[in-house]
Amino acid sequence: YMRYKRIGFKADRRSMLGGLALCCTLTCFVAANKLTTAANSIVLQFTAPMFIVVFSVLFLKNKFSRADIAAVVLTMGGISLFFFDQLTPGHLLGNCVAIVAGMAFAGYYMSLEGASESERMSAILMAHGLTFCVSIPFIALEPPELGAAPVICIFILGVVQLGIPYVLLGRASGSCPPLACSLL
Repeated sequence: YMRYKRIGFKADRRSMLGGLALCCTLTCFVAANKLTTAANSIVLQFTAPMFIVVFSVLFLKNKFSRADIAAVVLTMGGISLFFFDQLTPGHLLGNCVAIVAGMAFAGYYMSLEGASESERMSAILMAHGLTFCVSIPFIALEPPELGAAPVICIFILGVVQLGIPYVLLGRASGSCPPLACSLL
């Protein structure tokens, strides 16, 4: 996408910080899925809006309106209700890792506030490259099946399920504040 749109790769502080935060999000989400239920991983990763508010107040001294706080509370409540019957109290380590994924996702959104399209897209590209590198040792532990069907599925999921949404996220986050972007 970056080559097609002639978006230059930018490895500056902002894009590298965003890339590291998103890599942490992706890695922790996968680990959490191995250590707890998928429902727990999803719900706890999407605590990101709550962490954006907390981190912004603590570290950036930002103030949020009551409407922002209400939106976060209602969103968290809605997500919790959506998975309420599937949330399980066990799997403490997996739940903690999923919360770290939510914190890292908040860091991703916050690190790219006001970033250029080049910085946003470079962060996403770096994140996925780093995540791949982090994952390499696990291939030796659990070698993947490399038949035609799994490779085709991985390619389709990589492009459709991850590629297109991350391009849209990178584009949208340029005109949307971190809290609103994470809520959407």
